[in-house]
Amino acid sequence: MNTNGLIYYIYISIVVLIIGASMYSISEKVDFATALWWSITTATTVGYGDVSPTTSIGKLAAVMVMIIGIGFIGMLTSSISNFFISNDEVNLKEELAKLHNENAQLNDKLDRLEQIIKKRR
Repeated sequence: MNTNGLIYYIYISIVVLIIGASMYSISEKVDFATALWWSITTATTVGYGDVSPTTSIGKLAAVMVMIIGIGFIGMLTSSISNFFISNDEVNLKEELAKLHNENAQLNDKLDRLEQIIKKRR
């Protein structure tokens, strides 16, 4: 099964979110849960604005999460979509192969019926 690096994108996205949250938590002196909330909302471009950085390190964390996080979350989303599309293509190819086989069987039966009809004439 081809996942196009899906697992790697998941790991990288998690690492970026955790590093960004850690930087934010330390620099802004907030608890890690709040920092993780901020990191996730920033990386997913939701950005409610309820939590925002004020220190230079916090702003650096924001830039890192925005640029790297959004990029990898975009690739993660794309990989998930591709995974399901690929599965649909495999199912479609299998279905087409079955239909081709049924069509060949029907053509064989039709040929036999035509031969029977010709013999009776």
